[in-house]
Amino acid sequence: VRYVKDEDGAYFVDVFRSRVGEGAEWHDYYYHNLGDSLTLNGPVKPTEKIAFVESGLYCLSYIKEKFAREGSGDCLATFDWKRPEGNVQMRVFMNGAEGRTFIKAMAPATEGLSRMKEPNYSIPRDSRTPVLVVRQEGEAWTRPFLAVMDPSGTVASVEFADQKILVHRTSGKTDTIDL
Repeated sequence: VRYVKDEDGAYFVDVFRSRVGEGAEWHDYYYHNLGDSLTLNGPVKPTEKIAFVESGLYCLSYIKEKFAREGSGDCLATFDWKRPEGNVQMRVFMNGAEGRTFIKAMAPATEGLSRMKEPNYSIPRDSRTPVLVVRQEGEAWTRPFLAVMDPSGTVASVEFADQKILVHRTSGKTDTIDL
C-alpha cells in the first residue's frame, strides 16, 4: 500500500497480486471499512458467489447480504458512515478485469474500536461492517487487483491504464502511479 499526501490532500494506492499453485480457480480481494452502508456503481443483484460451501473457508459464513454488481468495467465503491459530527465517506476506485466480480456485503461488527476511550466511536455490538469482496476467476498475478482509496474527497476520477494508474485530483492535478 502506498500513501500519497501533498497540499491537495491524501489517498492510498493498493496493488495486490495473487499467485497460487496449479489449479487455483479464483482469487479474492477483501476491503472493509467503518460505515452504515456500501454502494457500488451500477445495478446489483443478490448473489451466493462467495460462500462457505464453495470455498471451505468458515469465515465466509459470517458474511451476509451479498449483492454482485452487474456488468463489467471499473468499479467505484462508496462507504458511508453517518456520525453525530457529520457524515464520513471512503471511496474506493478499483480496476475491472475479465472474469472479475464486485460484491458488496455485510460482515460482523468492528468491535475493537468500541473499546477505545479516544476517540469514542460508540459502535453497537449488533451492527454490521460493510465489506467489498472482489472475486477474480482465473489468475491474478498478471491481472492484479488495483485500488485507489480516497478518504478525503480529493480524487475526482481514476484511470487504470497499461502498467500505470492515473489519479485525477479535484484540484486539476493528475498523478501517475507506475506499476
